[in-house]
Amino acid sequence: MPKQRHDFARRIRSAIGIPRTGCYLLYENQTIPGAGERDRVDLVFQKGATIFGVDLTIRLENDEDAFKEARMRK
Repeated sequence: MPKQRHDFARRIRSAIGIPRTGCYLLYENQTIPGAGERDRVDLVFQKGATIFGVDLTIRLENDEDAFKEARMRK
């Protein structure tokens, strides 16, 4: 997991662990039993009777100019 994803996952996991949220972490970065070997999500937590799966995605913030600059440096 890239560093930014790891940091966001840690922050969300910490928030889930606060007792007043009523959330409970069920799985972290592993396959969900019965869902198949290829189905992995970053976090699975439960709040009340609802289960949430969170798959973190970090948006690429560089534009075309940043790629051109990187090519020139090579």
